[in-house]
Amino acid sequence: LFQAASGDIYVTGAFEGNLWKITPAGKVEKFATFPNHATVLGVVGVEGGVALGAHRRGFQTPAGADFSDLGSEVLMLDMSGNVTASIPGNDGDVFNGMTLDGTGKILITDSLKSSIWRFDPETQKLSLWVTDEALSSPSVSLLGANGIKVVNGWVYVGNRSKFAVYKIRIDENGQAQGPFSLVADGLPVADDFAVGSDGTVYMPP
Repeated sequence: LFQAASGDIYVTGAFEGNLWKITPAGKVEKFATFPNHATVLGVVGVEGGVALGAHRRGFQTPAGADFSDLGSEVLMLDMSGNVTASIPGNDGDVFNGMTLDGTGKILITDSLKSSIWRFDPETQKLSLWVTDEALSSPSVSLLGANGIKVVNGWVYVGNRSKFAVYKIRIDENGQAQGPFSLVADGLPVADDFAVGSDGTVYMPP
């Protein structure tokens, strides 16, 4: 989810293919619907609209979960909820958490390729930001890198299959300054989370 300057909160309905808007008065309304996508996950506000990560195909198979061929895309929406652009990832990408990096770009976790992508909303180009074992998944049936936040010059990433949170420095130009360091492990879950200004990580159980 993210909160716009207006106070409106935008929340993805992951498996229902919707983006919801909650107004400061508490009114809940459906902002956009994505009938051609099985899931919509990360979402952030950009100039003149919204960017979100979506998958064209679902991950449930007769043999169980398989995240290897989801057809990940970045969708650009205007403030009326209309899709203005669709930027495909590479084969096998699993776009998940999204956050602004402080320079106007978006960092996107890739839950299967041990990576974080950087997306430029202006040029609509994707580039690899970092790849590291800390972001890895042990198999195509499990998610690795998941939630992501940028706070005080650090990028925090939750790894769902490792039940851990890691962090890495980001410089004033939005470049990674490694290596990753462990923040916490042995967690009951490591999905999305919040980070306080003092670096405290708040993870729902």
